[in-house]
Amino acid sequence: MEMVWVFRLIFIGVLCTAFLMALFFAVPRILKNYTAWKETKKDRYLELFFTHLFLALFLFSAVFVVLLKKFSDFLSSYAS
Repeated sequence: MEMVWVFRLIFIGVLCTAFLMALFFAVPRILKNYTAWKETKKDRYLELFFTHLFLALFLFSAVFVVLLKKFSDFLSSYAS
């Protein structure tokens, strides 16, 4: 197996780990705040819903961008 494929698998593994962390840590809070907002119609729960939703999306996209940058730097140095 070539070294590039090893790093691709590591990249995919870390990305999946970041996705699962966002899924297991943020989604229960997102759902809890959404159901609380549906029951009470208080704006506080809606604000918390969007806060946790955007925080999870930001963390996932930040990990994706950082890993993509590192991986592309590695591939460019490996190819030359």
